[in-house]
Amino acid sequence: MIRNLQIIITFETKLMDTFFYLHVHSSGEIDSKTKIINKSIHPVEIDNIGLELSDWPADDLFQSWPAFLSTNRLAAKIIHRKFTGIDFQEVNRVVADYNFKAFYPGFHPGNYYWLKIYGEIGKDDFALFNRIYLVVSERTLQFLRDNHVTYAESDAISVPFSEYFDSDRKNFWIELERKRLAEKGLIKTNVERV
Repeated sequence: MIRNLQIIITFETKLMDTFFYLHVHSSGEIDSKTKIINKSIHPVEIDNIGLELSDWPADDLFQSWPAFLSTNRLAAKIIHRKFTGIDFQEVNRVVADYNFKAFYPGFHPGNYYWLKIYGEIGKDDFALFNRIYLVVSERTLQFLRDNHVTYAESDAISVPFSEYFDSDRKNFWIELERKRLAEKGLIKTNVERV
């Protein structure tokens, strides 16, 4: 017979970092010289990336499907801060299209970097869910907000990642965009139907 059995369970508690889905705005397109190396997956796998811009990106972090890109200054700051789950590759070609040249005669769009995101969801500072959705840690989001990434919308993920991205919640940014457009008077909301 066992008397006075005491079971002591010890465990370490780690402050769980909150992770966010970061919806990054698009700017420009990949150019026709960008090599598509695998069309059988979504999004397609590319190499030898080139960028064609029609305007300056609103944020220092932006998307040109299927790549996430950044300015030189943001890439340098991310590397300096040693965020995890990310490497950078310089964009091979950056060209200004007709509109860019018309709006900004005599200016070149500059250098940009391709974010090579390889992080593990829920562990690293940068990761991709299903190779599409950008997920960042809370410390990364704060850093980005402080470093010229102000227009990208974010939403805290409080449920398992697969549950979040399988739901309509991932489209949170659409309602935010509708509100912004309505505030500017560009669209009407709550229109009564007759």
